[in-house]
Amino acid sequence: MDIRRLRYLSQVFSAAILLGSPLVATAEAAADYPTRAVRLIVPYTPGGIVDIVARITAAALAGQLGQSVIVDNRSGAGGTVGMKALAVAAPDGYTLGIATTGPLAIMPALQRSKAYDPLRDFAPISLVATAPQLLLVHPSLPVHSVKELVSYASTRPGELSYASAGVGTTGHLAGALFEALADVDLLHVPYTGNQGALRDVLAGRVQILFSPLPPVLQDIRAGKLRALAVAGTTRSKHLPHVPTIAEAGLPGGEAPVWYGLVAPANTPRAIVDKLLHALRAATAAQKLPRQLLESGADPELSTPESFLRLIADENIKWKRIIEQKGIRPE
Repeated sequence: MDIRRLRYLSQVFSAAILLGSPLVATAEAAADYPTRAVRLIVPYTPGGIVDIVARITAAALAGQLGQSVIVDNRSGAGGTVGMKALAVAAPDGYTLGIATTGPLAIMPALQRSKAYDPLRDFAPISLVATAPQLLLVHPSLPVHSVKELVSYASTRPGELSYASAGVGTTGHLAGALFEALADVDLLHVPYTGNQGALRDVLAGRVQILFSPLPPVLQDIRAGKLRALAVAGTTRSKHLPHVPTIAEAGLPGGEAPVWYGLVAPANTPRAIVDKLLHALRAATAAQKLPRQLLESGADPELSTPESFLRLIADENIKWKRIIEQKGIRPE
């Protein structure tokens, strides 16, 4: 087994022991929780998919807990500003955060000086949802499948470009993974946000884009973008005719974006369990999964331990790609 994986898994199971330790928490710690409003830190600006998922989750939790859950947008530095604020918050259950792939699995490998440790500084509660990234091309590109794109790019090294919301974002890393697996050379064009990247792909100034589904669904349906594959393990319910990237001939190209609920490290396990129970109850009531599906995300709950293992595995995966492609922060 990979030495780095052994090291990560050691940290994972050490953290998992702490999550369940009676020394850390007792049932009494959560008996009256919460008695006041809870703050939910979102490490991105309002209006994007992370913010949408966070607000849906906040409303669901408030309905189950009987207290307001207030969304606090703390954007900056690829999501690390918000996650650092969460890491240093009091571990009392009154400050939570929405964790995503970028700040918890990608940015730690890019940071020269780590703002936080993704495995030690947070107490995972549960996944909330995943959103598949799509491999998209401008309709003017004469390709209609992943196989055709790989063939076309192979004969034009460095000529085709792909846009992303910035260096180290999920779209950038999905493109880097595609390059590595397909053995093609693409030109990365980073922007300062997804809107600029999407705008230039729609205009045909850049040919390729990896993007979560929600911002691009209407453009796909309108024929302004062509979806070649879903970079996930299953097809999208919204685009059932689009194959997964493995089905399209590139196994290992999965790059889904995930969203989960986390708390600061050392949050009492009894409070973690109460929050997990609230998510499960909201899911059973159907409103939470229905709203997530309407936003373009796929509902998905987990245990704290399996969420922690996912974070560890994702850190290993993206660190390997970052090192292989020599990606450096801007």
